[in-house]
Amino acid sequence: MSRTKRASLAKETVRIMEDGGYTLDDGRMIDIREHIVDSLARTDLVRPDEFGDLIAPECIKQATKFDVRNETTLTAAERLVVERKLDGVLCLNFASAKNPGGGFLGGSQAQEESLARSSALVKTLESKWEYYEVHRS
Repeated sequence: MSRTKRASLAKETVRIMEDGGYTLDDGRMIDIREHIVDSLARTDLVRPDEFGDLIAPECIKQATKFDVRNETTLTAAERLVVERKLDGVLCLNFASAKNPGGGFLGGSQAQEESLARSSALVKTLESKWEYYEVHRS
């Protein structure tokens, strides 16, 4: 996919977040406002002095299995939920410390930009602007 196409998709994603939904080709409206509100309510900024509170007292000892695939982060997450029936799947965002969504508006292509084009991630990141202010100074 070209940089221009990725930038166009990024602009469409921003419009969808602002509108709170989108319309399918068959005319059906998909309303995502409730999901965005829920995501915003559950978004936390963890400051460096708060990390100690998050450390688990004991790790679960289980063998690690590596599975290398050529797929997006969200495709992998969906596969884990659907195929393996896993609950509570998390995705690590290899994020920009200075720009929510990295360079997704300009059509950049890395993991964070892919997540930003495919979700309302940027809206949740922007809700914790303090993080970016610290890293921009």
